[in-house]
Amino acid sequence: MTTSSFRSIAALCILFLLATTRGFAQSSAGAIVGATAGVALVDSESSISATVSGGYRFNRAFGLGVELVIMPSLPQNLPSYYPFVRIDNAEGSITAFTTNVRLEIPTTPARIVPYVVMGGGVANVKESAEVIIAGGPVIDVSVLGLPRDLTSLIYPPPDIRSPYTISTTELALTVGGGVSILAVHGMSIDVDVRYLHLMGNEDRNIGRFGGGVSYRF
Repeated sequence: MTTSSFRSIAALCILFLLATTRGFAQSSAGAIVGATAGVALVDSESSISATVSGGYRFNRAFGLGVELVIMPSLPQNLPSYYPFVRIDNAEGSITAFTTNVRLEIPTTPARIVPYVVMGGGVANVKESAEVIIAGGPVIDVSVLGLPRDLTSLIYPPPDIRSPYTISTTELALTVGGGVSILAVHGMSIDVDVRYLHLMGNEDRNIGRFGGGVSYRF
């Protein structure tokens, strides 16, 4: 079975489930938990992201919640100063924790719930790399008038490798929204778009797009 066939069957199953599930009214209050996986765009580079969230809906329109966002593979664009200094094995990660206000927009179809999320918190940014300082150039001993058996005395030293790791804590602001499609009682399929702004020594603007599931108690 090809990937396109599998996706078509999965889409038909979801549509069938939505069509055959008896409609139900949204609860006026209760807890909600969810998980989302997607792609984040950081400094014009893409990275995977994962989000887990939890909160409480006080009524059909207003709720408060918390979110934990993890980006385990942060793109790095560190400069290299050839030929003597270069950067190798550069990698990083972002872990953000925010508290949010969730506003759900009542709609006529009971199963479709658009929502808006905004809030703030803190983010931990870890960056690591290996700084390599190259040895000096090879010297032709014949130019100096020295015998070639002295080559070992003036041969350049090996590269010097120095690993470093930087960990910073920054203010994080988030805003975005999405749509929840109520599939079965309590369970929703979510499509989420989010903007995350990190305020530190170097501001970062991160866009995230993903899909996931949530459950309403």
